Amino acid sequence: MDTNEVLKDKFQKLHTQLIGQNLCRVVDRLFAAQIISDENVEDLNLCAGSAGWSSAKSRMLMTLLHRSGHPKAFTELRDALCAEASLKWIVDRLDELPVNDKLTHKATDSAQCQCPNCGHPHLSAAATMTGQSRLLITWR
Repeated sequence: MDTNEVLKDKFQKLHTQLIGQNLCRVVDRLFAAQIISDENVEDLNLCAGSAGWSSAKSRMLMTLLHRSGHPKAFTELRDALCAEASLKWIVDRLDELPVNDKLTHKATDSAQCQCPNCGHPHLSAAATMTGQSRLLITWR
């Protein structure tokens, strides 16, 4: 299976295809896996009104995950997509994309996560963003 950094790169390459998808159930799985916080779920629910799932919500979710720095964000996203039959095609496309060799080395050299969810060090999204929506890592 691909590392989180490799998957992050692959998801970025598929960004335009992901934006039009209803990722509502994926959000629930990411919340259950403690990848996104209750505030993030609430922000996604408020995003673009109550018109249901939208491209803006998909874009916001993907931005939150890319900015999070969480070492399992994209592996958990991949697992959540696998669990949804209507979104499994995304995983198939991910698997077809080539692996960037530079990312393979970077991923093996990177620090482990030290957030309250998994207990290893990583830079929180709050530290990297100012005045933007952010992924909150909650202490539970």
